[in-house]
Amino acid sequence: MQRCDGTAAMVPPIGVTIMLTLDQIKTMKPAEILALLAAQQAALDAKMALRLKVSDKKAVSIYGLNKQFPVTLYAPQMLRLLDMADDIRKFIEDNRANLSWDKADNAKTTT
Repeated sequence: MQRCDGTAAMVPPIGVTIMLTLDQIKTMKPAEILALLAAQQAALDAKMALRLKVSDKKAVSIYGLNKQFPVTLYAPQMLRLLDMADDIRKFIEDNRANLSWDKADNAKTTT
């Protein structure tokens, strides 16, 4: 990335938190600030991405759905659940008004 004056601007690696003072921000170009914000958003998105793991009890664990614990099912249970994906989506849509929605999840929900 280059600054408007042609000099190179540093974009931090994903996962690196940037702490800037107000004086530092005042000297930055808008494009540099946007680049830092994009890098921070990418780091946050990567941190919140869903991850799969085989649990100690040889089950399928999905991390990232909530903050503390994974959702864990044995493989046959997970396959049965996946087979019902369309039914689950329809149920959610049919009962949308009666279900609780996290503000962040609500923005990502697709129909």
